[in-house]
Amino acid sequence: MRPVIAVLWAIGALAPAAASAGQAAPATQAHGGPPPIFVPDHQNPPAPEPVPPPPPERARPRAPLASYILPQDYPPGAVLARTQGMVAYGLRIDPQGRVTACRIVASSGSAALDEATCRILRSRARYMPARDAQGNPVPDRDQGEFTWTLPPR
Repeated sequence: MRPVIAVLWAIGALAPAAASAGQAAPATQAHGGPPPIFVPDHQNPPAPEPVPPPPPERARPRAPLASYILPQDYPPGAVLARTQGMVAYGLRIDPQGRVTACRIVASSGSAALDEATCRILRSRARYMPARDAQGNPVPDRDQGEFTWTLPPR
């Protein structure tokens, strides 16, 4: 039974015999109510924009990304709440090697830790630019994880 017909049959808009035949029953045959209303199937959402293939020479961080996040960067609210966790992130890198965008791929469970991770990487992380086949600097993407661990008391 098609989903639309199944729903209409379930709400009493179709008689069982008509539903199994794939047709609407006349109003007098269903339950004496108004004729059934057919709802169009939902359109599929548009496909996401395709990710371009990586350049031949990928962007490389100038230093390990975790080294940009210092103990004093731990958000005070997260320290008070004794919050720890691992944040997975995705970065966009411009042709000059600067991080232009950061998105959280997997949350630590703490908005403060997630936001701090992206804020710090956008402002501090630097990369050796990616290069195309002709050696020109081009944009690239990177991803990683950072685990926030509470400093000792």
